[in-house]
Amino acid sequence: FNASNLANGIYTVIVTANDTKGNTNNTATVTFTVDNTPPKVTLNGISNNSYKLGLIYFNITVTENGVNVSNVQYRYFNISGGNFGSYASMSNATPAGGTADYNATFNTTVLIDGNYTFEFFVNDTLIIGFKSILSWFLRL
Repeated sequence: FNASNLANGIYTVIVTANDTKGNTNNTATVTFTVDNTPPKVTLNGISNNSYKLGLIYFNITVTENGVNVSNVQYRYFNISGGNFGSYASMSNATPAGGTADYNATFNTTVLIDGNYTFEFFVNDTLIIGFKSILSWFLRL
């Protein structure tokens, strides 16, 4: 059975066995969900700009149709020095569902002067390892 050409949705497969005498048995039923659409990520209320040292408040909106979001994180990359920061989780500001807001506060005092890109990663519960990436630029 190859499900790669199926459209998004919920499917049920019934496995039936029969022998040469015509005996049949419905031995297994499997229900599964196909979700080929990655989560959509929108960064709200902040623009690519220069910022002073201090706190930056991130708010992103995640839209995922059909399944739940399992993980929302961000990390930063120093363009000048080439080092990635570690992953940090974002908290959910609204109930889970089709669209939810996630928030994080980042303290820029841990950074050296330079150009940074922040990447926001969203995984849903079905597309294992898939990441929606939204990059945002910061100059200290």
